[in-house]
Amino acid sequence: MNSSASDNSASRVRRVHRYTWWMVMPTAPIYCLLAIVNLAHGRVAGLYSNVELAVLLAVVLVIAVEGTRACGMIMRGMGAGVPEPVRITTDFAASLLVLGYVTAREIPAFLLFSLLPALFAAAIVTGSRREYRWWMGCGCTVLTAGVASTSVVVRGNEEFVPVTVGYSVFLVAMTVFVLLVQGWIWDVVCELDRARGTEAELAVARERLRFASELHDVQGHHLQVIALKGELTERMIDSDGAAARAQASEIAETARRALRETREVVHGYRRSDLSTELNNAVRILRAASIETSVEGSSSSVPPPLQSLFAAMVREGTTNILRHSGARRCELRIDDTDGISVTLCNDGAGDGADHEAGSGIAGLRDRFDPMHGSVTAERRGEWFELAGHAPEPGRQ
Repeated sequence: MNSSASDNSASRVRRVHRYTWWMVMPTAPIYCLLAIVNLAHGRVAGLYSNVELAVLLAVVLVIAVEGTRACGMIMRGMGAGVPEPVRITTDFAASLLVLGYVTAREIPAFLLFSLLPALFAAAIVTGSRREYRWWMGCGCTVLTAGVASTSVVVRGNEEFVPVTVGYSVFLVAMTVFVLLVQGWIWDVVCELDRARGTEAELAVARERLRFASELHDVQGHHLQVIALKGELTERMIDSDGAAARAQASEIAETARRALRETREVVHGYRRSDLSTELNNAVRILRAASIETSVEGSSSSVPPPLQSLFAAMVREGTTNILRHSGARRCELRIDDTDGISVTLCNDGAGDGADHEAGSGIAGLRDRFDPMHGSVTAERRGEWFELAGHAPEPGRQ
């Protein structure tokens, strides 16, 4: 795949990565900031002593750091594994202890502090293998709700247990679901990007195989003939010099024919028609994530001009892949006044040199004997390569 299309794809992936990062990574600091505000309010209300407040603040700050690390694990993608499982299990347990202690002092606090273990639950669920995610999520949710409801019972307010369990389950499940979806989206984007790159590579590989097969057909046949005639000439040199010279002349002619047909293969003339090249261009451009449309019919182009415009389509496609950051390409065929074929792409705004190399100059040399012309110019954000030739017999 060409470097410009690859750069565009990489840029889109980076934008999705930034979006996912800003959706996931600030979660832990925000949750912990809300918890710190709650602790400060509790200290003002006389629920905590200075020592209790200092210890709880220290633990919440550690949870903020570890929770941010857990969010980073989510960015690794689905089923990527849980690194240092003992550490994250310890973090989860510490958040449960804080939840239980604070809820025992102030029942409404569970609404905020249930979010702390939810951070680590989301990381555990995301990193787990698919068959274990449901059980991991349920286990973490049940443990969180159990700790919160136990603290309510210890406080002597059993009537709040249903509310505590309900809200704890909802908050943990919501947090796990939201972070899990973000991790899944990022995982899907990475997978699609890999698949798109593989598809483009396969399209190029197919084109190379087609070219190699065509070249093999030309070279294999003629080289076999040359080898056979060379052996025959070698045997006839002493017995029939005239026949040997005739065979040598045929060897030279076969070699010249092989060279001529090889050049035709390289320049896209041999068995090349506009319909084939249009199909190849559409397939390869779409594989490179370039939306491509075709207007007009290749059957309207007379046979003597088929190979000429086929070469132009191939050269234009190559230039789009090599020198532009195009996202859309339009191919138009018009036979109202002679034959015109136009390739337009929206990659002119990237500042690339679309006429780099000798490809377009070579096209002009090929069109001149047919009294045709080739133009290449920018039109705003679009670059247009157009070829025109009169119909044979009307020059």
